[in-house]
Amino acid sequence: MADGPLGELLAAIETMSEANELNPLLKHLQQKEELLIKHLPLLDDVLPVLSASRHTLAMVFILCALLPPQITPPSQAISAPGR
Repeated sequence: MADGPLGELLAAIETMSEANELNPLLKHLQQKEELLIKHLPLLDDVLPVLSASRHTLAMVFILCALLPPQITPPSQAISAPGR
């Protein structure tokens, strides 16, 4: 899972989460929403790599991407604080 675009996304999630950069992480995830949708079959393999205590925002975003299309897209379901 460390290779390719999802590997790059996981690295960014790890880096931003460790630095507690949640607003930049949210923006990054929103920019990568199409990538997540394109790789839906692989997302079940991504979730176990993440830690619920450290990567909650990313896990919620990925879980929202897994929802059926008639449900609100993750970028609309999760917005930056104060909006």
